[in-house]
Amino acid sequence: MKAQAILAVALLAATCFSPTHAQIPRTLSYQGVLTDSLGNPKPDANYNMAFRLYDSDVGGNLLYTSQKTIPTKRGLFTTLLGDQPPFSSSVRFDRPYWLSLEVLGSVLSPRVPLSSVAYSFNSAKADTASVAMLALDMTWRTSGSNIYRVNGNVGIGTTSPGAKLHVNGVEEGVRIQGTAAGASNSAYATFYDAAGTRTGYVGDGSTGDNDVFLHADLGNVTLNTSAGRVLTATSSGNVGIGTTAPLGGLHIKKEPIPAGGTLALEGTTHTYMSFFPDGVAAGRKGYLGFASATTSDIVIANEIPGGRILLASPTGVYAATGGEENLRIVRGVVDATGITFAGSGFQSSRTAEGRYSITFDTPFAGTPAVTATVQIAYFERIIMTELFNAEEVEFGTFRRDDGSYLDSSFSFVAIGPR
Repeated sequence: MKAQAILAVALLAATCFSPTHAQIPRTLSYQGVLTDSLGNPKPDANYNMAFRLYDSDVGGNLLYTSQKTIPTKRGLFTTLLGDQPPFSSSVRFDRPYWLSLEVLGSVLSPRVPLSSVAYSFNSAKADTASVAMLALDMTWRTSGSNIYRVNGNVGIGTTSPGAKLHVNGVEEGVRIQGTAAGASNSAYATFYDAAGTRTGYVGDGSTGDNDVFLHADLGNVTLNTSAGRVLTATSSGNVGIGTTAPLGGLHIKKEPIPAGGTLALEGTTHTYMSFFPDGVAAGRKGYLGFASATTSDIVIANEIPGGRILLASPTGVYAATGGEENLRIVRGVVDATGITFAGSGFQSSRTAEGRYSITFDTPFAGTPAVTATVQIAYFERIIMTELFNAEEVEFGTFRRDDGSYLDSSFSFVAIGPR
């Protein structure tokens, strides 16, 4: 496992003495903790370390070098700088210096600044991946109108913050407030990557409305729960529920399908989907569903004058029939012996020479309209409807010349109310 040094650096020396005070100490006490990449203390052992002092954070002049073999106890080590060898007389600590540390063959960066707050805690990382130094900076610093700390967490309402900013309380935790009122206001939190590129923001990001944005600059916006990514809004404008790669404006995927179905529409008296192919301003052009609270019918409606409702299959596109009544159709072909040759929804039989009976499996709600035709092979014969009601129809086939009954195959169509 790659090694890591977590160095809590305490550089203990006087920093501001007048000439009448004692001489500034010529040694600095340096403490740290060596850990692995998981934060576990390195095994107790002797470790080779090199300390170098420069007059610049990068490059600059090398002013001091000390190489030591330092023992650790549960990762903790302590050493003195300036004892062996001592600091030269030119190292007066009257101007900023920077300390470089090499541990286990890796030089840590950036260098630790030693200035008027030299004996603070600073952070550095390795030039290579083998060692890194992360130290707690206990000093608040200023830069113009800014105040900051190099490392550590900030707690509000807690003495042991577990994040960079940890707010503990029962009331409003964080407030982001803009300088304007109403739609002209803008106040939001932004997110950036290490390169300084903004990746997104959350909040009132517009001065033209009162909307609150959840915005991604580089990728998708995702709603995530313990079930995973349940909703994804892509950068192309598609929305996926149950899928991270929606193929349309709204793409829903749910397996296994719940009791409510893949998509459920709920209303208190009626519910339906509306269609606006020319935009909302042009008005609704169609709908599907239970469009009225006064009926139990489900409706497929095309509200464009002259528009049709088409049914499509791999074999073609078909126009749906329409009428003022709610009708159903039973059709069939019966051979001369009374056996059903084609059709469904009825039973057929030959009751006598040239006499046939058709009984509907489900009776019509009222008397149907019935038409029948003998097959072309029997052009010298005719067929007549002799009895019909909601449950059955009786046909008779005759000779044209003398009107006597004669067996003949025929076809029929019955249309009546459901």
